[in-house]
Parts: sequence; structure tokens; C-alpha cells
Amino acid sequence: MKKSLILICLISSCMHINAQLIRNSYIVDLKKGTGQSFESLQRQSIPSQGLEIRELSSTLDIIQITSPIEGDQALEKWLNNNPNVESWGYNCHVQKRKTPNDQYFDLQWGLKMINAVDAWEVTTGGNDINGREIVVAVLDDGYDLDHPELEGRIYTNEAEIPDDGIDNDNNGYVDDFRGWNSTDGNDNHPITDNHGIAVCGIIGAKTNNELGVAAINWQVKILPISGIATQAEVIAGYQYVLNMRKRYNETDGAEGAYIVVTNYSAGIDNAFGTAPQYKSWCDMYEAMGDQGILSVGATANKNVNVDTDGDMPTTCPSSFLVAVTNTDMNDTKVVGAGFGLENIDLGAPGAGTLVLDLNDGFDQNFGGTSASTPHVAGAIALLYSAPCNNIAALATQNPRQAAEIIRDALYNGTSPNSTLDGITVTGGRLDIFGALQELVATCEIVLPSPNGDLSIERINRESLGSFLIDYITPDNNQYSAILTDRIGRTIRHIDFTPPSVGRKQLRLNIPDLIP
Repeated sequence: MKKSLILICLISSCMHINAQLIRNSYIVDLKKGTGQSFESLQRQSIPSQGLEIRELSSTLDIIQITSPIEGDQALEKWLNNNPNVESWGYNCHVQKRKTPNDQYFDLQWGLKMINAVDAWEVTTGGNDINGREIVVAVLDDGYDLDHPELEGRIYTNEAEIPDDGIDNDNNGYVDDFRGWNSTDGNDNHPITDNHGIAVCGIIGAKTNNELGVAAINWQVKILPISGIATQAEVIAGYQYVLNMRKRYNETDGAEGAYIVVTNYSAGIDNAFGTAPQYKSWCDMYEAMGDQGILSVGATANKNVNVDTDGDMPTTCPSSFLVAVTNTDMNDTKVVGAGFGLENIDLGAPGAGTLVLDLNDGFDQNFGGTSASTPHVAGAIALLYSAPCNNIAALATQNPRQAAEIIRDALYNGTSPNSTLDGITVTGGRLDIFGALQELVATCEIVLPSPNGDLSIERINRESLGSFLIDYITPDNNQYSAILTDRIGRTIRHIDFTPPSVGRKQLRLNIPDLIP
């Protein structure tokens, strides 16, 4: 008798939200050594009419059953209870790898270097697994919010009526419909240069639209904060971000914004976050972290050890601030970029990044740590969209802890880099796919069974279609593993019995789901 049920949401092309499952076509693995055969199965009384049965592999005893009914519940029940069925799953249309068709993608060496293409096989961003709209707050100046590559990407506060001079949503800010200008006290963002729009494009320009550039997040919302020429205005900008996320947390998403990360690509050379005059600034990172917001800061654009020479904000002593230095297309640290074994966490592509420019244009000469930082902020936003129920739930129940898990996955997933080793905390360069693998491995699932909790300790992706699952059970009775897609639909069912001795591991090979 089966004692419990494991619900697993893993990484597979057929489980991606855009994959096309064929819900009347079933791939069935017959158990070996049971005497069951393709011919005998055809003679069995299956509680469905009009079925077509086709042998796919005589060597591995794999068959295909096609039903005239989508999601044939009677057939699925029969498959679940048939002792001669090892496992089954929906057939699906195969896809090419998710390489975007944007006009200048081939010039975007940084995205390839950080394994964005592999990461996009897991998620392309925009919403978490529960459908919450992910928001990145960008503190900068020089926005062109009407650039065609930012169409639909700018966060709008729908509770506010624009330009009516009234604080419609009673959040303490008048006319904050499209972000906030800390200096002017409104949502007007003067176009002074292309700095802000360049940063926004790296994080979330429209992607796979046959135009322009690709972004780390194919779909995400960007909250622009401008008017930040002084320390006071930076603090005020962060306070706006903090208020919006706190409001979101306290209203269970009914108000405010689900801001998960901020990006600040500016700072002060030769300044220390431990100095009294910068304490208030640094304290903002802790306050935002308490609400579940990570922040990313750019270090100095000169070859200095910030541990000894100083830099703001990257020497702020907050575990919720991610400090970034600059790497080039040769995957080496740029000479003219800061470093520090105590304060600079990782490197990311920056020099020579192709970005959005004013007048609907593009700039191939944008660089510095200003370009490195949004690569990391964009990666954090993408991690929040990973198909992991536990992280999504934790972001509501304990947002601070969720942010810490995301941050640790980011650090642990970095790619080792000899030019960063010994001069940064992680010794590595941003690797989005590596971070996703680390994050999925933390998606522990615990379910009750009569003798105690059954839990999944770790999920390792061995290859595109193979996963190794370490688990703990209180007994050795038969269990069922059900593989689901991101919205909970069953695409694979496997019965298994834990070994009486030795390590408890379950390997899921999914050759029929490989694109």
C-alpha cells in the first residue's frame, strides 16, 4: 500500500510555462520482467474508448497511447493503478533551445558568458510561480521610458491617477504613477543622458521580439527612481522602494509592489560605509532586506582595493547589499575596476555592453561597473521567477529569509574565475544558470506520512533530461512520485520503493521530454 505522495516540480522543457503538452497523448514505460508486452496490453480492458496504442521502443518497452479525450481521467487512473506500468507522462512538442531572435543578440557576449541561454530553459522571468508580478527598482538618472524596447516594461502604480495632484492611494506620494523623482516629488524623469535607460535595458528590455537587444528577464517590471544626485535623495529613493514593498507585504499583495531587488550604478569614491556620515545610507539596505529586498551596488571604476581605500555604497556592512565589479569579454576583471576580498562579492560582464540609447537607439560602448551591476540585479529578479513553490511561499511568509536564500544561490552559483579569486568574496563571476541550479536544490519538500515526515533533501540536475533526488523516508513502503508542470498538471507518474539499506536516491530520466 502506498504510504504517501511526493509532489515534485522539476526543470524540464515540457514543464516550462510555454511548452505545449499533448494532453491526449501518453508516453508509457512498461515494467521490465513482469511478462507484460505490447501485444498483451492491447488485449487488456482499458476503461476508455477509441484508444490508439503504438509501440515506440521494443528494447525499453515504451509505448504511446493516444486518446480522443484530452486529460483522459479514466485512462490516467488506470495507468496509475496498473502494476505493469513503471511510469507515464504526457507527450509534448519539442522546442529549440530558447535563443532569442533579437536583432543584436549575437553581439551580446555578456549574456552568453553568464549562461543566460541555459537559464532561459528554466524561466524567462516576469512572474513568480504564483503569478506575482516581479519588480526591479532602478535608482538612476537618464531615462527614456518611451523607448520601444521598454514598452510594457515600466511598472505603473494603478492605484494612482497620473498628474491629478492627489495622493490617490494614500501611500504618502502624490502622482507616483510611473516611479518617483526624489528631487521633484513626482514621477517625471528628465532625459539627461542614456545611463538609466541603458541599465533598464540590461535588466528587462523586450526580448524575443526580433528587434534590438535581449535582456536577462524577458518579462519583468522596472520601477524607475530618479533625482538622486545627492546622498539624501538616494536615501529618499530607497525609502520609496521600502514603503512600496512593505505595503505589498502587509496587504498580501493588494497594494504596493513586489519589489525584489534594487539597482544602483553610482556611488562615492574613497568613502567607507562604516563612517558615521554614511550610517543612514547603509542602514537602508538592512531595512529593505527585512522586507525581502536585495540591493545591488556598483563598485569604483578604478583599480583600487575598496577594503583599504573605501567606496560607497559597496563597503556598507549589510548582508543584503551585493557589491559588483567589472569583467570583460575575455572573462577577466577589468583593470580599471575596484576589488576587495571583504567587500566586493562577485564580478559580472560590463565593459563594452550593448545597451539601449536615446532616440530609440542602441549604444555599444556602454560599460564600467554601471553595466555589470544590472546584470546581477536582473539575475536576482530571474531567480525569483524560478519554478519553486517553497521559495514563492517563503517570499510571503518570511521575505527576509527568502532574500537570503536567493542571495546565497547567487553566490554559490558563481563561475570560478582566476582574475577574481582572492580579491572578491566569492572569487567568481555571475552565472545565472549555476545560481538557478543552486536555488532549485534548496526547494525542500516535506510531506506527512503515518510514521513521520517524508522529505526531499536535494534535487540535482545531472543533464538536460536527468535528475537525481536525495530523499528521506520514515519507512520502506511504496511511494509515488508525480512530476508536475508549473501550474500543477501531472506530466509523469512513477511508483517506487525505498531501499532498506543505503542512500535513498531516485533518478528521473526523462528522455521523451528532451527538446
